[in-house]
Amino acid sequence: MHEEHERGLAQLAGDGEEVLVMSRSQLINFASHTQPAGGRYIHLLFLLRSGLMLPKDFRELVPKRDLDKLTVDPPRVIVTEFGDTLLMDALPELRRSVESGTYVIAAKSALFRVYVREGSKPPKG
Repeated sequence: MHEEHERGLAQLAGDGEEVLVMSRSQLINFASHTQPAGGRYIHLLFLLRSGLMLPKDFRELVPKRDLDKLTVDPPRVIVTEFGDTLLMDALPELRRSVESGTYVIAAKSALFRVYVREGSKPPKG
């Protein structure tokens, strides 16, 4: 992600806001001063997103409450990488949440799309 895109994401998301990055690029959250989604299961999410963990194993290790928070009520801001559908393929309920019409594309480049929950605003702080 280029510097201008990182600044754009930082403007769309509040400083320290949780952002779900559905890409193998781990520097997006760091560069935009946002927190990666997944809470204490962030490392398992990384393994799933990278194709190093099977969805079945991820579901067995992550409690349903935490899985639902990630998939049924994902963070307000989501970043996807063009052509990288591994995470959405692994978690179809996440795909349904993102594609349900509650998210709109707020920024895009040749590689990335930034989705924001429609009508939402960054947290104040």
